[in-house]
Amino acid sequence: MARLFTGKVVNKIDRKSRVSVPAPFRAAVVGLSFPGIVAIPHFNRPALLCAGIDWLEELAARIDAYDLFSAQNDAFTAAFFGSAQQLAFDPEGRITLPDELMAFAGLGDSASFVGRGQTFEIWEPDAFAGESAAALRYLAENKVTLPGRSGGSGEPR
Repeated sequence: MARLFTGKVVNKIDRKSRVSVPAPFRAAVVGLSFPGIVAIPHFNRPALLCAGIDWLEELAARIDAYDLFSAQNDAFTAAFFGSAQQLAFDPEGRITLPDELMAFAGLGDSASFVGRGQTFEIWEPDAFAGESAAALRYLAENKVTLPGRSGGSGEPR
């Protein structure tokens, strides 16, 4: 069954760079082989891309489809595994954000946790407000639709 991360929660980051992961997000990763989350710098936005360890394991399996010393394998393994951080939950459900991840996402005293389905992102709250508004504008201006269940074009019937 797919894990789904939904909603948006803003939490405070303390002086020790600890932040509470929202309870529904923690619940989505309960029972996995690593008691916490995995975070990597997002390739396309100033945010952290996060999920449970099962997501990273799935990426590893997909990357293994490339020959071991191919350019694609080298690029993917460096990009994903070289920058991935396993962030364990403390007894209060907090994680400690490493300085390099805090700097990448521009995080200060608070963080927005934003559900993205099988993953979630951690944003600086004001930066996410701009991203969210831009996404809504894009959808409206381009009249974007989802494909139908039968794999149709996504055009209205």
